[in-house]
Amino acid sequence: MSIKTTLPREYFVDPLRFQSEMEALWFGMWVCAGRAPELAHAGDYFLRDVGAERVLVTRGSPARRTSATRATGGFTGEIRGVGHGRSALIVQNYNECLHCPLPHPIECEFHFHPAEMAKKDFVFHDVIDFWDLTNQEDWHIAELSQAGVQSRACTPGPYTAREELLHAFDQWIRRRLG
Repeated sequence: MSIKTTLPREYFVDPLRFQSEMEALWFGMWVCAGRAPELAHAGDYFLRDVGAERVLVTRGSPARRTSATRATGGFTGEIRGVGHGRSALIVQNYNECLHCPLPHPIECEFHFHPAEMAKKDFVFHDVIDFWDLTNQEDWHIAELSQAGVQSRACTPGPYTAREELLHAFDQWIRRRLG
């Protein structure tokens, strides 16, 4: 049985591979562009940056579909809501120039049970402070990982049995990028 390993270093540092990834994944698939409440009313809009492209997402009249246009003009795509009780906006790229990754901006919502919120001694700051501390630690670990990947001595590391989904994602990336 062979050991399952992470992607090779080149997947993380090679500019040509990055461009291939942008074309194959961000510009060639359906991806999340935002959340439906951002376009609750006619005339609402937001901008998303996708690589070097800026995309304007707008809501027309209630009877009209939401649309996405490259901010430099000349392209219109379609946005569809998704089921399962979620309110994400999914953008399909008809002309290979639109897909919007969600990491900009990042939003976080905190959900508390109404009975907890009704308590006189309810305090939410400790939850937010803990979330912030945890994320700062995660960001630091990610920065250290990126620094390690930059080294020419970096080699793929083994996955543990608990990381089967990460390995499957890596294999999906390999197939998409060829």
